[in-house]
Amino acid sequence: TKRDLVYTEDSDDFCEPNAKTGSLGTHGRECNITSSGVDGCSLMCCKRGQSHSQVEVKRNCNCSFKWCCEVTCSTCIDIQDVYTCK
Repeated sequence: TKRDLVYTEDSDDFCEPNAKTGSLGTHGRECNITSSGVDGCSLMCCKRGQSHSQVEVKRNCNCSFKWCCEVTCSTCIDIQDVYTCK
């Protein structure tokens, strides 16, 4: 249709490293397992699949304000799922 783009050249393959274009490829990149967008594992990992790991993430929690001008917090540890392209 009149609204469609027509490409006259193939686009570069960003799945694999390419020194000419400066692309590092997607191997080892973190991806979003639940996304169907460009950050999603199914698209970003170029049909190579993804690896799963879990990491501990420290964060402030149970914070309280003490008069005047002091905030005290505990440190909580969350377990976070991480997916990276194979």
